[in-house]
Amino acid sequence: MPEKPENELTEQARQNIEELKATIRQEVFSEQKRQRRTQLIYAGLGIVIGVSVSAALFQWWDTIAQIQPLLVGVLVVAILALGGAAVAFIWFRDSIFGKFFKAGVATYEAGIENATQTFAPILTKLLPKLDEAELQNGIDALKKSGLQIAAYFAYIRARRMVMGWLVALAAGLAAFLGTTLLVKQNELLREQTALAKQQAYLTEAARRSSYVMLMDNILNQVNEELKGADTTPYHASRRLSTVTIGRIAALSQSLRPIRYLVEGDTLSKYLSPERGQLLLALVYARLDTIHTYPEIYGKSDFSYADLQGVKLDLMFLKGAKLNLSNLYWADLFKANLANMDLRKANLKSVFLLKANLTAADLRGADLTGGADLTEANLSGTSLSGANLRQASLHLTDLRGTYMGHADIRDIMVSQAQCGCVEVNYPIGIKLEECTILDSAKVNSTKWLDSLKYWKVKNWQMLIENYQVDTVQREDEYGKYYLILPKNK
Repeated sequence: MPEKPENELTEQARQNIEELKATIRQEVFSEQKRQRRTQLIYAGLGIVIGVSVSAALFQWWDTIAQIQPLLVGVLVVAILALGGAAVAFIWFRDSIFGKFFKAGVATYEAGIENATQTFAPILTKLLPKLDEAELQNGIDALKKSGLQIAAYFAYIRARRMVMGWLVALAAGLAAFLGTTLLVKQNELLREQTALAKQQAYLTEAARRSSYVMLMDNILNQVNEELKGADTTPYHASRRLSTVTIGRIAALSQSLRPIRYLVEGDTLSKYLSPERGQLLLALVYARLDTIHTYPEIYGKSDFSYADLQGVKLDLMFLKGAKLNLSNLYWADLFKANLANMDLRKANLKSVFLLKANLTAADLRGADLTGGADLTEANLSGTSLSGANLRQASLHLTDLRGTYMGHADIRDIMVSQAQCGCVEVNYPIGIKLEECTILDSAKVNSTKWLDSLKYWKVKNWQMLIENYQVDTVQREDEYGKYYLILPKNK
């Protein structure tokens, strides 16, 4: 095969070098694009992680908020440490990569230029004319240039990773701080809203102070009308005029319930202490029970009244509307509460010994906390959905009492009286009602069988008509069974 001329070999070598330079240049440009794209990906990843972690920790924000400065400090220290490492990495790159590649980090232009300047003169000669020293120098120069270029590519890849994590940490810190700022703004808004509500309640309370003066005027009028009347409690002469009763009814309607402040905190439930005060003043006046009290209770609204811990023993409250009122720990010994509206009232720990609750409406009332209904008369009373857990119904009259869907777990019903009775309703209707236990909650499948041992009167009627479902259920108060009617 004929040998190629010297100039043709030289030109071909130069073309190969130029192609190598172009290839390396293109690879470097591609690497730089990948670096920018990777930094954007790391930044997005940092933002996503920061927001996600902040959102995940939001439910424990009260705890996280206490260590928030520590978390921010850790992130800042990590960013500074990584930034310092990046600066040191760039500054001492020749020493670091020199240990691995035995050559410093040069740019791809410097590496190619070094190889071209050293190796090009060799190519200008015919290969057969090269001596061994020149050939070895060319090979060493090419190796060195190759190592420099390899070190450069390793350096930019390592730099890309370090800078990417630095950007990710910075973006994550920014996202975390942004989320923290939003959370704090929401907390401030909630606090401002709560303060605005409290201010509204205080404004309403200030406005209602004028009603207190009106109440004082009405009670003075009551005293004027009772002058000369018999001092015997509930005597027929202790009767108020229709005008005064109308003013009392109008005032009770005006004293709307609010959430007032107690030791700086707003009550969660609506209550009206003024209605409670008005009712107490009227009850303690011991007015006529034939005309006056029925008219007052029929026309007035005492719902939401705050009567916590009051002493109303032996008082006449027949037909009064006290639904949703607070009677916690109230003393109602032998009080006349017949036909009263006590729906959803707070009757926790109430003392109802020998009280008359005939045909009263206690649907949804709360009688927990050891409410004492010993010897009380509940004939014809509706206790549908009421909570009577651990209540005492010893010797209580439960004839005609509707206890459907009531919670009667752990109640004491020893010697209570069940069965049927004729009930006089306030609308003038008389109906025979029987004790109803449909869907009542008990804590044992043997509850009905225990009635015999508790000496409940007419327990046979309940066992004949009801049975305890064997399916165990559970609610926020614990496990229970339902009393269901027998299929006949």
